[in-house]
Amino acid sequence: MMAPYSGGMTKKSFSSASPAPGLSGARLLLCITTLGWSERQAAEYCQMHRTAFRRCVEGTSRLAPDLAEWLLAREAAARALPCPRRRENDPVLRELMAATLPRPTSGNPVARG
Repeated sequence: MMAPYSGGMTKKSFSSASPAPGLSGARLLLCITTLGWSERQAAEYCQMHRTAFRRCVEGTSRLAPDLAEWLLAREAAARALPCPRRRENDPVLRELMAATLPRPTSGNPVARG
């Protein structure tokens, strides 16, 4: 007879001094939009099930800290070196940025209207 597993399944605990970075909701949607990815592509790149990724976009779940850091780093790189043919006046991108990010500085390539 097998003894029951006594370790239990626990989540990683993070100290209160440094909360785990997470990404969900409108901020996650802005991140993948900036990268030019669909939700399906983002789920594939993150090696997640589409439903699990969809829950993160809806805000009912959060991405794992390692994925959140990776996506934010990729977004920062995309912002630092945008495509020279980027549509700077895309109304959907402007609306998403206005809703989720603080007011951009004059050096930001996407002007706020």
